[in-house]
Amino acid sequence: MTEEEVTDICNKLAEGKSLRAICREMGRSESGVRYWLNKNGESYAQYARARELQADSYFDEILEIADDTTMSAEDRRIAIDARKWAAGKLHGKYSDKLTVTNTTTVTVKHDLDALSDDELASLETILAKSARGAGSEGEAVTSSVH
Repeated sequence: MTEEEVTDICNKLAEGKSLRAICREMGRSESGVRYWLNKNGESYAQYARARELQADSYFDEILEIADDTTMSAEDRRIAIDARKWAAGKLHGKYSDKLTVTNTTTVTVKHDLDALSDDELASLETILAKSARGAGSEGEAVTSSVH
């Protein structure tokens, strides 16, 4: 494939056309084009970006379809749902899936100096038992509280 052909394919994808239809117009095998793109890193990066732009195109089409009074409500719903699904798969910003990232760090500080000797001894016992844990064969923790 030539660089011009790759650019042409990517431009048509970004306009919302399917790769299948583009390959048919070009007289090329869809599987052959996909294989070639996957084997050529720079062209594949261009193709991947075109797919993201295709999602933007689908988003614009959704707005147009929603306002199209020549279509029945049911036909509009089907056309919109198909484009919503495809746009969500092509680009995460259109996905219904909620992604939550927690970057909070929690630091807990204890003032052991304020504990009595009995409280420190109890804490050492608890730490030793937790080190052995349920079902594990941990060793007793050496006293590091005092």
